[in-house]
Amino acid sequence: CVAAFVLITGGSSSSVEVYSKDGTCDIGLPDLTQFRFGHTVDTVDGYIILCGGMNTNNSCLQMDSSFTWDHHSYLNLYRSDHSSMVSMGQLTLLGGSPLSSANTS
Repeated sequence: CVAAFVLITGGSSSSVEVYSKDGTCDIGLPDLTQFRFGHTVDTVDGYIILCGGMNTNNSCLQMDSSFTWDHHSYLNLYRSDHSSMVSMGQLTLLGGSPLSSANTS
């Protein structure tokens, strides 16, 4: 969708939805591979990357060109309810639980 505005992932389900500002691109996409909440979603070099979250807090997924989710990477530390940022093409996960406040790239 050229007019895509908001991507919503997980929460109380494994659903993935896209919404546009003008309503022309409101669609459901293929579900996440597992139920997730407390995760982050970022765009890194044009790729959508989802990391951490409850139930799957040590892995990241990448959305492919057909809007399905593929394994991207494993995290060194479990991450849920964390923050994330992208700087100079690098994704950094910050804080979160359980018990960790160190950065994981």
